Amino acid sequence: MIEIYTTPNDCESWRLWKEGNESSVGRVNHTVVTHFILLGIPNTDGLQTILFVTFLAFYLCTLLGNLLIFSAILADACLHTRMYFFLCNLSIVDLGFSSISTPKFLANL
Repeated sequence: MIEIYTTPNDCESWRLWKEGNESSVGRVNHTVVTHFILLGIPNTDGLQTILFVTFLAFYLCTLLGNLLIFSAILADACLHTRMYFFLCNLSIVDLGFSSISTPKFLANL
């Protein structure tokens, strides 16, 4: 069941709704967030092994795919154009980012 909340239609309900919401009109949120704490994935007591294997498989597929792109561009002389140069650079950057964050994530899982 989906509930949709709108403003009231009849005059008395409108007046009561408006009075209830006028008190918050002049308020401004001055909250400053200086830090936050990541607590991980909640309720994963028995799922660490399954999640570890799943994310490890994704990581290995990412590494394999990027290494295949990199080696294919280097091996074929026809692919030594600007477009493939930038694709090779993108592959290297993706290798770097995934090799920094994913092992740390897997170690803390």
